[in-house]
Amino acid sequence: MPDPTAPPLSPTAQAVWKAFEMAECDPYLVDPRQAGLAAALRAAVDQVVPEEPAYMRDAGMGPDAYDRSEQIRHEFLAIANELYPQP
Repeated sequence: MPDPTAPPLSPTAQAVWKAFEMAECDPYLVDPRQAGLAAALRAAVDQVVPEEPAYMRDAGMGPDAYDRSEQIRHEFLAIANELYPQP
């Protein structure tokens, strides 16, 4: 049960929590906590390091920053996929 005295969640925290709650898995094949955690990681990485089209490489941040962002995104998604691979 949520704490009624706690401040409301930010939109980012709400997205992560919703992904965790909505994770679907077969409890006979995988620990549901792994599926939920993987879903929460995917939601978090989409908030922190959103996937951007290739043309963004030359806009704003510059190619080095873009490459680093992509690397961070792939590293987080690798953890999520290790916990619970996406179909």
